[in-house]
Amino acid sequence: MRSILIALVTVCASMSTVSAQTGRPSRIATVEDLAGVKTEVSELRASFDGREKFPGAYNCLSLTTPDYELAIPVDRLVSITTSGNVASIIVDWRGQRLTVSGILKGSLTGTSDFGDFALDAAKIKQLIFKSSPPRQSDTAIRSAQEGTVFLAAGRQIQLAGIQRHDRYSDYSPTAGFRPGAVVYMRHYDDFRFIRGESLATVQFTDLLRLEFEPEGSVTVNFKNGNRATGKLSDSNDAGVDGWTGEIGSGLVFVSQESVRAIAFGNTAAK
Repeated sequence: MRSILIALVTVCASMSTVSAQTGRPSRIATVEDLAGVKTEVSELRASFDGREKFPGAYNCLSLTTPDYELAIPVDRLVSITTSGNVASIIVDWRGQRLTVSGILKGSLTGTSDFGDFALDAAKIKQLIFKSSPPRQSDTAIRSAQEGTVFLAAGRQIQLAGIQRHDRYSDYSPTAGFRPGAVVYMRHYDDFRFIRGESLATVQFTDLLRLEFEPEGSVTVNFKNGNRATGKLSDSNDAGVDGWTGEIGSGLVFVSQESVRAIAFGNTAAK
């Protein structure tokens, strides 16, 4: 089964930074490791390898399930409880308590009465914050368009603020590397595909439905009744690594390899 990559993320800076600026004390967590040692930790920070898949995923842990991967911000954490290699995590997203389970990855650092604290997330037995997460500020939806993303096995995800995510490499001499590749990750409010020998760029507001076929082929259905076939391309910014947006439980990233079609609907702006 091809995995769906879903990222619950906050925008850039964590709420702990905001807490420091406003004078609000940092939340304290009681962390118990697999050896049974408990430590009270403040200024808790997290990171994990591969977070470049999740633009904006700072101060997060990673949770992997058979179907998706989540980047969970520490500032939305309520608790973590592990059994074997499976972690059950309670998060607070926009005022709702959600429970997700999977394999936890990453590392934690912080401050304790026993000095600076550092722990591999795989060695957490239990983590409980003594206070609830701070009120979550509204996250601006960068695109006003919503879409239904159809996945393998008949599943689907409704995304508000849908955007195309593309990652590409710059091999120009100014990249500063040899052989000279700098990887960029960007989001777009349009869809681009190769039609014949030309590059076609279409705004989401003009699209009705995209249908993806094997080997990068795509059928593009327009709201004006036009229909075109073409292919994706890694050049000309016409690639698609995935799609981002917001669902009821957070901001998400869905890998293109799991997408079969996208239907564009009414705007999600409130």
